Amino acid sequence: CINTRYNRRCFNDGYHVGHHVKANRHWTEMPDDFLSNRARYAAEGAVVFEGIDYFQIWVLLMLKRYNVLARHFVDLGERPRSRREIVELLRARTRPVRAVPS
Repeated sequence: CINTRYNRRCFNDGYHVGHHVKANRHWTEMPDDFLSNRARYAAEGAVVFEGIDYFQIWVLLMLKRYNVLARHFVDLGERPRSRREIVELLRARTRPVRAVPS
């Protein structure tokens, strides 16, 4: 979650994945780190949203409003994706995990 008021209030928590890359990174460095490592996040298939916070994402996921989420999706790839492709990506990433019978 980038470019949100939430980040200004909550120590850049929207850039939280950067903390997992380098646990001792100071929160003020997280936005620059994201920009510096944008290609890596693209290669790893990171899902990034802009202008929306975690609570809003949760509500939209519960309501299955993938089209609204797609409007906030940050396309990190080299080839821009269509809105339909983004919606399909989000649907695929949020499918339930089925237990494997033992």
